[in-house]
Amino acid sequence: MKRILTVALVGVWCVVAGIAQVNVTLAERASQFYSRGEWASSRAAYTTLAREHAGVTEYWVRGIVSSLLDGDSRWAREETLAGVDRHVPIDTIFTGVFNETIAQGKCDMYERYLLDMKSSEAWLGRVVDRCLLKYYMFRDDAEKIVNTATVLLKATPDNMLFLPALAYGQLLSGDMEGMAATNRHILELDSSNIDALLYLANYHYSQWKQGKASEKEAALKYVSRAERQRKTPQLERMLAELTR
Repeated sequence: MKRILTVALVGVWCVVAGIAQVNVTLAERASQFYSRGEWASSRAAYTTLAREHAGVTEYWVRGIVSSLLDGDSRWAREETLAGVDRHVPIDTIFTGVFNETIAQGKCDMYERYLLDMKSSEAWLGRVVDRCLLKYYMFRDDAEKIVNTATVLLKATPDNMLFLPALAYGQLLSGDMEGMAATNRHILELDSSNIDALLYLANYHYSQWKQGKASEKEAALKYVSRAERQRKTPQLERMLAELTR
């Protein structure tokens, strides 16, 4: 009886080991398909792996990216939703797709993917807009940064992630008065925000240096506040000039 039980256990172990070997082989083959740009095969392999191992975000991400690179945005959208249905965080999926498309040199594809998700799945609108804002910041796309941050701020006008993004977009676009106004609002919410202080210190100082005497008071105010928090040679020089 003991011998029979031992043989049975060995048999079970062999079956389990065989299954594990099949899964490892599939993962290796999927990786090979992906690295060789065989997108249809890669998509099929990663779709299978994602169903077998729902908690492995990489499988979902690579299946989605393979679909995008294979020209099938519909499948990419459906695979995204399938991952969400299996409790894969949507932000994690979007971040993974961002990183993979950048690695593939196809960053424009990421924007199209997000816009497609937003168009077809309205409930994802705000999540998508947050990801788009991050992407536009990465690209230094001033107009789209401003537009997307403005949309997000309509719902949460005091959001301390979106306000600095708006200020940065305004700076890139040359809207210096808008940038200054946004940073003053940031300081109303957080009086010690060093980035806002530095923006305003440099803005009013440069205006004063250009001959606008009325800007001296504001320049001195923000340069002094910034210098108290962060002593740098530049701020010390600016303060010395303003207090002569």
